[in-house]
Amino acid sequence: MQNVESWKPSKFIISRNKLVPSENMGLSSKRMAKYIAAFYTKYIPKYCSGSLLDLGCGNVPLYGFYKNFVTGVTCVDWGFSKHNKLHLDLECDLNQKIPLGNDLFDTIIVSDVIEHLLDPVLLFREIHRMLVPGGKVLINYPFMYGLHETPYDYCRYTHYYIQLTTAQMDFKILEKNALGNEVDVIENLMLKKLKRKWGGRYLERICSTFFSLFHTGSIKAISDGNHSSSPFGYGFVLTKEIINKTV
Repeated sequence: MQNVESWKPSKFIISRNKLVPSENMGLSSKRMAKYIAAFYTKYIPKYCSGSLLDLGCGNVPLYGFYKNFVTGVTCVDWGFSKHNKLHLDLECDLNQKIPLGNDLFDTIIVSDVIEHLLDPVLLFREIHRMLVPGGKVLINYPFMYGLHETPYDYCRYTHYYIQLTTAQMDFKILEKNALGNEVDVIENLMLKKLKRKWGGRYLERICSTFFSLFHTGSIKAISDGNHSSSPFGYGFVLTKEIINKTV
């Protein structure tokens, strides 16, 4: 990772040893960010180790949390990213072959990336190639969520697609989570609609306060399995299976 000394928190900050959305995030994006933060707070300590590759890294928002669990970080992103390129080790098109060697990384993180790819299968093949046997992949992506970083937003994928695609490449699913539910989707749509209207910020706060009633107490931020048919998104942890070849 380049210019480590210049890294600053962006999307997330760390509070009480947990990732939480930073205060500069808008209300319409904060709920989704909370689910993503909860997913990585739960699984980074459990699965991140060794040499880590952050694919589609942007401003490297997870770095402040995973840096203490790994021995090295490589940052890769594409040239048309709207984020800065200060920390990139490699700039390349993630729709193409990535010019890095085989069996290099113990951990690969792919956060909010696959919806921006023309064919995610190509990237999964590259991830499999670059990952050491037994290495881990942490991935999240949106499902019931609006267009973003247009025009480079191409598709939404069900968890069935990920399960089938990764199984064909000798990945094993270790964790499968639904992020959010129908209530969150409705809240997000309303907040974004209100934001565009006159007095939107005031109405946005009222709406957000109302929906916060559904999130009081010990709400479970992420659901193991697939308890919602219309989640905000999904989070997976995969491992590259070790194939024992016998002569």
